[in-house]
This record gives sequence, C-alpha cells and structure tokens, in this order.
Amino acid sequence: MATTVIEVEVDGETARKCREADPEARRWYGRVLSGWLASPEERAQAGARLRESMSHASADARRRGLTPEILEEILHDGYAVGV
Repeated sequence: MATTVIEVEVDGETARKCREADPEARRWYGRVLSGWLASPEERAQAGARLRESMSHASADARRRGLTPEILEEILHDGYAVGV
C-alpha cells in the first residue's frame, strides 16, 4: 500500500517524540493511525485477512510437527520471545 505524509497538530512533546523516533516506530505510528481511522468494513476485512494468515501459519506448524504440548513448552520456557 502506498503511503502519504500528512500533517497532524499535536502537543510539543508528542511532536518531539515523533521527530526523534526511528523509521520503524514511525511506520508503526502510521499503521496505528490508519487503523484508528479505518471504517468498520475496512477493519472487518483486515481482521479476516489476519485470521486467514494465522490459520495458514497454524496449519503449517501442525504439518511440521508442532503440537499444543510443544507450543506450551516453548511459551513456558520463553523461547518464543528470546528470553
């Protein structure tokens, strides 16, 4: 999706934080604002795409041998978050 730069009036501290944010954080801010301003239909479509992607990822993980027990062990031991 193409993006466009816009101007939004905010307080000075918020402006400073946005100016000083790294590019990844600025993209995240844009996605949050886009989601906030999306219509209910756009949000529903995005949710459907997310559910479909998660379903595909889950099916792939099961094909590769991931079981609920293995997943629980991974989550409990912190491997999933690099702890």
